[in-house]
Amino acid sequence: MTAPPEFVSVKDEADGAFRAEADRLKIYSNRSLTFQKLQKWTEALDDAKKAVELDPKRSKSWFRLGQTLVGLDLFAEAVTAYDVGCKLDPRSDELNDALDDAKAKNKALPSKKNGFRPKRHAYHLKPELQTFLGQQGACSTANGLPHTDTPSAPLNGHAATANGTTKSQASSVGSNPSTGASTPNGISREPNRTFSTSQVPGKVPRTVNGSPAQAAQPSAASQETTQATPSRQDSGSDPMNASPPAEDKPPAQGLSRQPSSGRGTSTPSNATASLTSIPGDAAAQLANEISKAAADADKEKLKGNEQLKQGNTELAYSSYSRAIALAPDQAVYYGNRAAAAITLKQYKQAVADGMKAVELDSKYVRGFTRAAKAHLCMGHYAAAEQLYRQALAVDGSSREATAELQVAGEVRRQVEAGKASLEQGDARQALWRCDSACRALSPSPEPALLLKCQCLIVLNRAAEAVGEARTLTLEGDGNAPEVLALRAHALYHSGNMPMAQRHFEEALRRDPDLPPAKQGLRRVRSQISAKEAGNTAFQAGRWQEAFQSYSTALDADTELRTPFIAQCASNRSAAAMKLGKHKEALKDAELAIEADPDFVKGFLRRAGANMALQNYEAAQQDYEKIKRMEPGTPGISESISKAKTEAKKAKRVDYYKLLEIPQDANDYDIKKAYRRAALKWHPDKAPTEERDDAEKKFKMLGEANSVLSDAAKRERYDAGWSLEEIEQGFPEGHGGGMG
Repeated sequence: MTAPPEFVSVKDEADGAFRAEADRLKIYSNRSLTFQKLQKWTEALDDAKKAVELDPKRSKSWFRLGQTLVGLDLFAEAVTAYDVGCKLDPRSDELNDALDDAKAKNKALPSKKNGFRPKRHAYHLKPELQTFLGQQGACSTANGLPHTDTPSAPLNGHAATANGTTKSQASSVGSNPSTGASTPNGISREPNRTFSTSQVPGKVPRTVNGSPAQAAQPSAASQETTQATPSRQDSGSDPMNASPPAEDKPPAQGLSRQPSSGRGTSTPSNATASLTSIPGDAAAQLANEISKAAADADKEKLKGNEQLKQGNTELAYSSYSRAIALAPDQAVYYGNRAAAAITLKQYKQAVADGMKAVELDSKYVRGFTRAAKAHLCMGHYAAAEQLYRQALAVDGSSREATAELQVAGEVRRQVEAGKASLEQGDARQALWRCDSACRALSPSPEPALLLKCQCLIVLNRAAEAVGEARTLTLEGDGNAPEVLALRAHALYHSGNMPMAQRHFEEALRRDPDLPPAKQGLRRVRSQISAKEAGNTAFQAGRWQEAFQSYSTALDADTELRTPFIAQCASNRSAAAMKLGKHKEALKDAELAIEADPDFVKGFLRRAGANMALQNYEAAQQDYEKIKRMEPGTPGISESISKAKTEAKKAKRVDYYKLLEIPQDANDYDIKKAYRRAALKWHPDKAPTEERDDAEKKFKMLGEANSVLSDAAKRERYDAGWSLEEIEQGFPEGHGGGMG
């Protein structure tokens, strides 16, 4: 059957890839994963076994093998595979978790009496797998794997010798009988050769009663079956040409979980044939699927690159994630996703992706630098510098690693200097240091941004602090308790007490023992409660109680100058006016204006207090400012007019005061008061040295009597007209003309 053209192309690519053994190892491992996704478990098993054979000390290969065995319901064998992997890499969470899971599944298996069997196409693989696991597991470590209680019989039927090898094998272990050349792992690749545990480094032959165990001969039928099974070398059915000539190896001593009487045998199975013999059509289909997955992964990577250039970082991150799902063993995909994660401030994910890239390719410098940059953004200076040095150890000429290592040192120095300046009370210098650190690195380092927010609060630049606080993160977490507490402080200093309270509460929900949040919440609640109590008392007419409640709110933080403080001070000013404490009312009104220069009520309170204190011109200025700030303020025009009138009155002679009579005095009272004052201040009765003053006083008394005795003039006088305006018949600014 003629292979499809696309399969020929894939095969040619695969042939080139298999020339390098390292590439072969990765390809087998990746193809095993692909077979798993396609639910082609026997094919996945064969590739996983080949990956193990190529490098028994590679923990990832044992992990792939364990995955495949779990897929075949061969949990006991999966436990063995994962266990070997864990011994090779004890710190691998992936392997340890998989081992625990396999143990749990194996323990939970129902008994055979209840009808349980592994998948039909897997059960017959158990004997060969036990042999394979014993053999390769021994090669993976110096001490090998634990022995089983059941020795394995050689598949070709030859009797074992005293040292555990067959007579036909004794002279040929580790070499090719034709050429004498050693094969990988010291195992002969000739068919019909037995393998003894004595050939495995660190493996001691199983003994029975003090002597090496003698394996029982298999039955004739078994021998015929074994001999009749075509080897992988002869079949020629591997469409990818992905493996060397097949190894028709007899098993080493296997791993059996059943106790042995010392007389057990291992019966060869029909599974000695190649497990990767795939029909041509299926092979072509698989080749296309593998090729398509790789091509699709590369397309996703290119799409992500373009999205990243356009600033669509979240879309780029998703594209890189899809590329990783299609080709999970490509370091560059993890490196690219790490770059996107850094931009998104997902620093922990960036570190994980960078280190995964390095795990896949130890020479991938950008894996080191991107993990290092993520650490630097989080303020993990030592970890960042160490990774940059590791990158330079791989490639000493890397400009990226060299430059970013210098940046790491600069960021560290600026942040530490900024902290010292703030502790010494120099918030401006500290802010300059923070800005320098932020300019050196993008995204800006978290410690510098946190310190910058603190500096802005100290400098009473609350609005800017709130803006910075909105984007604050700690190790990429925008809702970390420390971040929430600092955001709450920024809101508190901006006067947004309800939001500050909510942020303090959320911070304490996440960390109940966070001191800044506990102190901040206690103070905020006290101030809000005191203000509300003052409002209630004021509305009920309990002026003194209201005054005291507002005082409690203000005294909780005497340094705070926010809109909240402006409201409390304005309210206490109103209460003081009700109590007749005009000077205290004026003082509180000025505090309200200081706390919030845009607070209209503060100016209204100050104008009212000045009117009560007869500071009419000052009151007039406040009323006019209010009209400019809020032209629609009710009664503002009337208030301005009244202040002007009173200011004018204050400048003229007060006739009522001069005659010592009240403003509602009648004509009789006015005349009587005038006669009495005229007699007192008549110039003829005054001493010579006081005559000039007496004349002036006497003249003013005459003017007062003239104005107040005339009803029309008195009305104009009471309206604020001056003597000149009264005599002219119109007030200043309203003069008539010839029309």
